[in-house]
Amino acid sequence: MEPRVLENEQVGEGDPPLVLIPGGLTGWQSWLPLLPALSERRRVVRVQSIPNAEGMAGNIGDGTYDAKVERDSIALTLDSLGIEEIDLVGWSNGGRIALDFALAEPRRVRSLTVIEPAAWWLVENRDESARRFGEFIVGCGGRALGATELRGFLVGVNLGGPDTDFESLPQWQIWWPCRNVLSWCSEAFVRSAEAGIAGFERLDIPTLLVRGRATAPWLGSVVDVLAEGISGADTVELDGGHASLLESPEDFTRALFEHLDAVEARI
Repeated sequence: MEPRVLENEQVGEGDPPLVLIPGGLTGWQSWLPLLPALSERRRVVRVQSIPNAEGMAGNIGDGTYDAKVERDSIALTLDSLGIEEIDLVGWSNGGRIALDFALAEPRRVRSLTVIEPAAWWLVENRDESARRFGEFIVGCGGRALGATELRGFLVGVNLGGPDTDFESLPQWQIWWPCRNVLSWCSEAFVRSAEAGIAGFERLDIPTLLVRGRATAPWLGSVVDVLAEGISGADTVELDGGHASLLESPEDFTRALFEHLDAVEARI
C-alpha cells in the first residue's frame, strides 16, 4: 500500500496547528465533543487514519499496510496543507502513531501529547492481559469481524467487563460500524508499529502523557513505561477510563493547554 493524503478537516485559527490523530476504533468522530473548546484557542486539524477510513467503509485489512505507510501519509497530509510545524495529539492507536511520527519527524513536532497509546508490547512481559490483548488484536487482522470481536476489544481496553451487555449501550450504534477497523492490525503491521516507536527514550520533544484513573491496567502501565523513558515528560491522570479525555473533557482541555502554554513560555 502506498502512502496517501489522509482525510482531514480544519477549524479555528492560530499556528502552529493542533493536529489530532484518533483512536483505532471510532476514528476522527471521537474528537467532535472537544472541537469547540480546542478551536476557540487554536487552529485544529483532524486527520482520519487509514484503518479508520477503510474499516468504516467496510474494507477488510490490507496486509501491505504498515506503520510506515501511516507515518508517511501524515507527512504527505501536512505537506498538502502547507503545514511545517505542529503540536501533535494522539489517542490510543493514534497515540502510538503520534509517537512514531514524532520520532521520525522531530523537526515538525513542537510538542507531543499522547493519551494511553496502545503499545501493549512494551508491557507484555509484566502484564499477562497485555499479551492476551496483543494476541487478540493480531487475530483480528485481515478478516471480517463481528460482535464477538468487537466485544473482545471493548473488554480488552476496559470499556466494560466480560458480562457487560454492550449491545444495549447507546455507544454500540457508534462502535458497531467501526468493527472492521480492527481488521487492519495484521502481524506485519504490529511488527512495524513496534519498530516505529523503538528507542522512544531518545525523544527530545516536550511531552504530555495522559491516562484515565479507571483504565485497563496494561494501558496505565504503558504510560508508566513511557514516563520512565522520556526525559522531562509530564503525566496527568483524569477521571474515567480509556476514554478519559471524553469523560473529563474540561480537565483534559485544561491539561492540554497548560502543556502548550508551557511550551510557548520556553520559546
